[in-house]
Amino acid sequence: MLAVLTLTAVPMSYHWGNTLVYRLVGEEPPVRQKGPPTSPPDAAVVPIPPIEDSPFSTDQVLDTVQKNYPAWEEITLRLDGAASLKGVAGPPPVYAMVKLSNPWPRTATLTVVLNPSTGEALRTERFNDQSAGRQLRSWTRFLHTGEALGWPGQLVAGLASLGSCVLVYTGVALSCRRFFRRKKARTTAPSE
Repeated sequence: MLAVLTLTAVPMSYHWGNTLVYRLVGEEPPVRQKGPPTSPPDAAVVPIPPIEDSPFSTDQVLDTVQKNYPAWEEITLRLDGAASLKGVAGPPPVYAMVKLSNPWPRTATLTVVLNPSTGEALRTERFNDQSAGRQLRSWTRFLHTGEALGWPGQLVAGLASLGSCVLVYTGVALSCRRFFRRKKARTTAPSE
């Protein structure tokens, strides 16, 4: 289990590990951008109609998503403006990540891009719509946390993490014991 936790941490921690995940399935990794993130380069740019006097409120956007996806279990709205589309005037679209009840894989989400002024869905992306590289990258994240296997997986991942702390403690304790034993043996050795 520690090997799985360690291997799945590599793509999250190192750029070369993230690149390797995409290369394993024969894809080009996404381009790293400097500055605030924008939409992926391959995303279709959907022009947003002119802004109305009163844009949709967060509650209205949430209500729209709940009506369109009644089997929702969890909804996360991204309103920070960091995900703006290049070349599109006006406020950035609202991203809603919707986790439906009983999805497969367990961690799959549905991403809905909404017009901030009308609440209209501009684009919808399901887990199966993603490339093989993005799906594999998503799996590595949720295997690392144990979420891919539900609460039993999270329990095992938590116990393995706790076990690694015990391994660190016992390793340090054994090293200290050996070091101080040798030092003590040298100082108490009879001189001839």
